[in-house]
Amino acid sequence: MGMSSAPPTESLNDILDTAGDTLYGLNHHPSTIQALVEALANHETPPTTHLLAKKRTFNDAFDPFWVGATASDLIATDTLHCHLSESGHAPIFVSDAGIESVVFATPITELPGTDSVDAANIPIVRITGNGETPSEALDVLSEVITETEPYELYTPPLSDTLDAMENHFNTEIRETFRRGIKHVYLHDSQADYVYVPTLVAAMYDLQYYDLGLWAEMSEFSSKTTLSRAKTPLEEQDIITTEPSETPQRRTPQGRPRQKLTLTEEYTPIDDITTLLDSVE
Repeated sequence: MGMSSAPPTESLNDILDTAGDTLYGLNHHPSTIQALVEALANHETPPTTHLLAKKRTFNDAFDPFWVGATASDLIATDTLHCHLSESGHAPIFVSDAGIESVVFATPITELPGTDSVDAANIPIVRITGNGETPSEALDVLSEVITETEPYELYTPPLSDTLDAMENHFNTEIRETFRRGIKHVYLHDSQADYVYVPTLVAAMYDLQYYDLGLWAEMSEFSSKTTLSRAKTPLEEQDIITTEPSETPQRRTPQGRPRQKLTLTEEYTPIDDITTLLDSVE
């Protein structure tokens, strides 16, 4: 199969637009997988996508909560399928449009910008074939995936997490939480993703007990993990706890409920991204 003389600079969105019904991705770098997940999530008619990679590659790609949770949404709708493979093949995409070898992809976290960064338009350089339909490669890959083990992703779907936040609290708190989670990922923040709901709760003076119920109900984290995340924020004097305004309400253990609140220095801050950037 012939190769073009000069690799064109295109985007993952271009690959999705021309893929047809099914797209295969083999042995891509974690940053490419991360960008692809974002592109699939924002594409109007994404192809059914099968990724084959080593377990460690998937682990690294889905480690940021935002990416893992978005991927879980795609898996739940059968848009994305992840297959374990030890193949040493060069990174390629295969679809009806051809066989495309991606030689560079920009990690999202290295791009300048804000939460509005569109991963679908992240530039990539790809070496394309001559446009022939790679029927043989598609036939081989469709067979290969039936013999592979699926990659098990345990991060809860992002939509479920957000819906649980809205149902347990309200729409505004849900949106603040969503912006915070995405900010931690896109800006490679020093703040752990578990800090986000704790800071959001402090912004809105939510009861710590209710936050713990949401975390476990949505499978976002355990109450123990949430407690560990609260400690450094208290030590940095960003948040504190106060007695609930309804002291008659107690936890099942009989203890008075506490609400999270921002300390005096941080009370004027009403933007979750600014709070996250204050975490050391």
